[in-house]
Amino acid sequence: MSKIISKLWCGAFETAGHSGVNNKEIKELIELLEKQYTKLTTNVDEKQKTEIEKFDLTHSEYASRLCEQAFCDGFCLAAKILTEALGGAEYLE
Repeated sequence: MSKIISKLWCGAFETAGHSGVNNKEIKELIELLEKQYTKLTTNVDEKQKTEIEKFDLTHSEYASRLCEQAFCDGFCLAAKILTEALGGAEYLE
């Protein structure tokens, strides 16, 4: 992946930090995830709780990497569209 796009994804340019902040659906999903996690970890022994926590961490890492890759793919697609549009603009002059 491009270094500059990765920096953009990681928040070096303050764009990712605001994503979904005022989105009602995302807030509801976060609340649902928290409730489900609490239900899963209540009344289980320490070994089961540890396994659930490992799964949660792995899933979070997967989701994070998937989102980063989708962001980079979208950014690259936008750049290709822009390049094509700029190339076609010469005929409009």
